[in-house]
Amino acid sequence: MNRRMHSVSVFLPLLAGPLAWAAHFVIIYAANGVFCARPALHRLWVDDGLAAGVMIAAALLAVGAIALVYWRQWRHWPRAGNAGFLRWVAGALGLLASIAIVWQTLPVVLVPACPGA
Repeated sequence: MNRRMHSVSVFLPLLAGPLAWAAHFVIIYAANGVFCARPALHRLWVDDGLAAGVMIAAALLAVGAIALVYWRQWRHWPRAGNAGFLRWVAGALGLLASIAIVWQTLPVVLVPACPGA
């Protein structure tokens, strides 16, 4: 394996948490924009809970992806040296991203969708 591929195989799992958080952030804001911008479909998307379901499913998918990547890397990375440190950094970033995803998803449950629509 060349040096470039080795770097990608180390840093991509390390950044999986923040990348999943960023993707989740874009998805929920795009979905919310679409759901609130279409008043004709407001009953289906907002009143029937489809918007909340999509956003909660996106959150579960993102947290599940973070957990899967981290679990796979935890088993394969060595426990000592720099690789051991990277294991803990990846875990901390994954945990922080998971907390951020839950924090972003809480308004879906606590705040009414599309106020004023």
